[in-house]
Amino acid sequence: MQRRFYDYRARGVPFGLDDGTLVPWAVAASLPFAPEIVFHALRHFSETYPTITGKYGYKCSLNPSFHARGKTGSAWISMGHYAIDQGPVVLMIENYLSG
Repeated sequence: MQRRFYDYRARGVPFGLDDGTLVPWAVAASLPFAPEIVFHALRHFSETYPTITGKYGYKCSLNPSFHARGKTGSAWISMGHYAIDQGPVVLMIENYLSG
């Protein structure tokens, strides 16, 4: 069976497409709400998928279900960085730090 994977697409419930793609910057932007979960998740992303970060921070998405056979820690990782994704991360880090 052939699966389709999408790069930058609108995703949402209940009718949005769901191909297993995760959005690390959205996790980071949740820092003020659930720091104990966010820190753990970001550490996991960084350790398991070291190429998830680039010159401008987290790349916009990854899909761990799309991986090279037999290669641990491989996943599809978007090549893109979008400034609109990075803005909420900066603001939420400040919200977390300043309370």
